[in-house]
Amino acid sequence: MIAEDLKKFGLGEYESLALSVVFQKETTAEEISRKSGVPLSKIYSVMRGLEYRGLVKSSLVRPKKFSAVDPDIAFEILLKKHAEQLRVLKALARRAKKALNQNN
Repeated sequence: MIAEDLKKFGLGEYESLALSVVFQKETTAEEISRKSGVPLSKIYSVMRGLEYRGLVKSSLVRPKKFSAVDPDIAFEILLKKHAEQLRVLKALARRAKKALNQNN
Protein backbone atom coordinates (compact mmCIF):
# COMPACT_ATOMS: atom_id res chain seq x y z
CA MET A 1 0.00 0.00 0.00
CA ILE A 2 1.33 3.45 -0.91
CA ALA A 3 0.52 4.90 2.53
CA GLU A 4 2.89 2.42 4.20
CA ASP A 5 5.66 3.38 1.78
CA LEU A 6 5.06 7.09 2.38
CA LYS A 7 5.50 6.57 6.12
CA LYS A 8 9.01 5.28 5.41
CA PHE A 9 9.79 8.70 3.95
CA GLY A 10 9.03 10.31 7.31
CA LEU A 11 5.40 11.22 6.87
CA GLY A 12 3.02 10.62 9.75
CA GLU A 13 0.18 8.12 9.67
CA TYR A 14 -2.51 10.68 8.77
CA GLU A 15 -0.25 12.47 6.27
CA SER A 16 0.54 9.19 4.51
CA LEU A 17 -3.09 8.13 4.33
CA ALA A 18 -4.29 11.52 3.06
CA LEU A 19 -1.52 11.91 0.49
CA SER A 20 -2.18 8.43 -0.90
CA VAL A 21 -5.77 9.52 -1.60
CA VAL A 22 -4.80 12.85 -3.15
CA PHE A 23 -2.26 11.18 -5.44
CA GLN A 24 -5.25 9.48 -7.09
CA LYS A 25 -7.21 12.65 -7.91
CA GLU A 26 -8.02 16.22 -6.91
CA THR A 27 -10.63 16.06 -4.19
CA THR A 28 -12.22 17.76 -1.19
CA ALA A 29 -11.16 17.43 2.44
CA GLU A 30 -14.38 15.59 3.21
CA GLU A 31 -13.70 12.97 0.54
CA ILE A 32 -10.05 12.64 1.61
CA SER A 33 -11.25 12.03 5.17
CA ARG A 34 -13.81 9.47 4.06
CA LYS A 35 -11.43 7.54 1.78
CA SER A 36 -8.36 7.70 4.03
CA GLY A 37 -9.95 7.22 7.43
CA VAL A 38 -8.34 10.42 8.74
CA PRO A 39 -10.87 12.09 11.05
CA LEU A 40 -12.57 15.10 9.46
CA SER A 41 -11.60 17.12 12.54
CA LYS A 42 -7.91 16.53 11.66
CA ILE A 43 -7.97 16.60 7.87
CA TYR A 44 -7.46 20.35 7.35
CA SER A 45 -4.42 20.49 9.61
CA VAL A 46 -3.00 17.39 7.90
CA MET A 47 -3.54 18.93 4.48
CA ARG A 48 -2.00 22.26 5.57
CA GLY A 49 1.08 20.35 6.70
CA LEU A 50 1.34 18.55 3.38
CA GLU A 51 0.85 21.84 1.56
CA TYR A 52 3.57 23.48 3.69
CA ARG A 53 5.96 20.67 2.70
CA GLY A 54 5.16 21.30 -0.97
CA LEU A 55 3.49 17.93 -1.48
CA VAL A 56 -0.04 19.15 -2.22
CA LYS A 57 -1.73 22.27 -3.57
CA SER A 58 -5.12 23.65 -2.63
CA SER A 59 -7.66 25.51 -4.71
CA LEU A 60 -9.15 28.87 -3.85
CA VAL A 61 -12.70 27.77 -4.68
CA ARG A 62 -15.22 26.49 -2.16
CA PRO A 63 -15.35 23.74 -1.24
CA LYS A 64 -11.57 23.75 -1.17
CA LYS A 65 -10.01 20.98 -3.24
CA PHE A 66 -6.59 19.46 -2.80
CA SER A 67 -4.33 17.96 -5.44
CA ALA A 68 -0.96 16.29 -5.15
CA VAL A 69 2.07 17.68 -6.91
CA ASP A 70 3.60 15.44 -9.56
CA PRO A 71 4.91 12.24 -7.89
CA ASP A 72 8.42 12.93 -9.24
CA ILE A 73 8.41 16.29 -7.46
CA ALA A 74 6.88 14.87 -4.28
CA PHE A 75 9.47 12.13 -3.94
CA GLU A 76 12.29 14.54 -4.78
CA ILE A 77 11.12 16.76 -1.89
CA LEU A 78 10.99 13.78 0.46
CA LEU A 79 14.39 12.49 -0.65
CA LYS A 80 16.03 15.91 -0.22
CA LYS A 81 14.88 15.98 3.39
CA HIS A 82 16.54 12.63 4.04
CA ALA A 83 19.69 13.60 2.16
CA GLU A 84 20.08 16.64 4.41
CA GLN A 85 19.51 14.52 7.52
CA LEU A 86 22.13 12.04 6.29
CA ARG A 87 24.61 14.86 5.68
CA VAL A 88 24.11 16.13 9.24
CA LEU A 89 24.47 12.64 10.72
CA LYS A 90 27.71 12.04 8.79
CA ALA A 91 29.13 15.30 10.12
CA LEU A 92 28.15 14.31 13.67
CA ALA A 93 29.77 10.90 13.21
CA ARG A 94 33.02 12.50 11.97
CA ARG A 95 33.04 14.85 14.95
CA ALA A 96 32.36 12.01 17.40
CA LYS A 97 35.10 9.82 15.89
CA LYS A 98 37.55 12.72 16.05
CA ALA A 99 36.70 13.31 19.72
CA LEU A 100 37.07 9.59 20.49
CA ASN A 101 40.43 9.41 18.71
CA GLN A 102 41.71 12.39 20.71
CA ASN A 103 40.80 10.64 23.96
CA ASN A 104 42.82 7.53 23.07
